[in-house]
Amino acid sequence: MVRMTRQDMANMVGITTETAIRIMSQFKRDQLMFCTAKRLVILDLPRPKKFACL
Repeated sequence: MVRMTRQDMANMVGITTETAIRIMSQFKRDQLMFCTAKRLVILDLPRPKKFACL
């Protein structure tokens, strides 16, 4: 398990924290992931990987 904040995740990909939160919210709406206060689980890894190539 890797512990990181939303800010850490945003920094890793070079986007603002707000943008990271919007993207994660969209992923939740699309049922690609779910998260709790302490855990983020990717439900369908191939689908989010497609966004990395855009």
